[in-house]
Amino acid sequence: ALAAGPVCRIPRGCPSFVFRTAMQRRLRRLALRAAMVSWAVSLALHGGVRFLGAVSEQRAFFAPSQPQQPSREELDAEVHNLRKELAAQGIAGVEEEALEAAVEAANGLQGITFPLITNADVVPPTGVVNGFVAELVASFNVQRQIRARGKTNADLAAAIPDKAQPFVQEAIDAAVQGDRQKSSKVANIVAKELALPLDEVEYFVSQCALMTRMKKRTLWPQGIGEACEVVKSLLVDETPLRMFVESLDKRGRSIAEVAEVLRLGLEIEDRSRKLRAM
Repeated sequence: ALAAGPVCRIPRGCPSFVFRTAMQRRLRRLALRAAMVSWAVSLALHGGVRFLGAVSEQRAFFAPSQPQQPSREELDAEVHNLRKELAAQGIAGVEEEALEAAVEAANGLQGITFPLITNADVVPPTGVVNGFVAELVASFNVQRQIRARGKTNADLAAAIPDKAQPFVQEAIDAAVQGDRQKSSKVANIVAKELALPLDEVEYFVSQCALMTRMKKRTLWPQGIGEACEVVKSLLVDETPLRMFVESLDKRGRSIAEVAEVLRLGLEIEDRSRKLRAM
């Protein structure tokens, strides 16, 4: 091993004892450096393990836990409160039963919900999705009636002159922001000034606002289109859903009011489905 190492020669003119002393000091320095390097490596490894352990503990501590499922009592209480909200909307007794039966017969409108949530960058909360589904049904029910008059969406847009566009946009913006009262008021003014059927103006405003809100929630146009086709298919025949929505139309309910009733019905069906699964 020594033969393989460097050959140490005594410098010319240097006494041997001086050379030995210098070499000893040099060897001590090398040994000290080796010890320091070994200590540093040990500390780094030990500290790294401690750091990784701390990170692991921190992640375990801050890891989001699964949301606790509501109990039967909590679900019953939610259903009770939702039915009270329905009663405030004028839906109680036989009408409430008809609503719940219509939603259940349509499988909770899951055929509309599924394409919306599977074609989204971020899935919105269930309550938000239920609101979208309810508005789609309410607005397309009116569209079906408008189509029966021989009018299309292009006809509705063409009936609004340029000078009225700012007012229509104001109604759309108010609906996007959730101010249904203001949106309805402005739409009513536009319909009167232009001598247009109120339901046609409301439908135009509702559709524009709904599409804007869904896109803001990162729902893809493909999913929205698929959901719209499902809505149309549900309203073609005399289904319980169509019959219930038409009964609200006959009472002069606006699209926003019909959508709110349907949303509450969907929320009740959601809680009832969870109760049945228990």
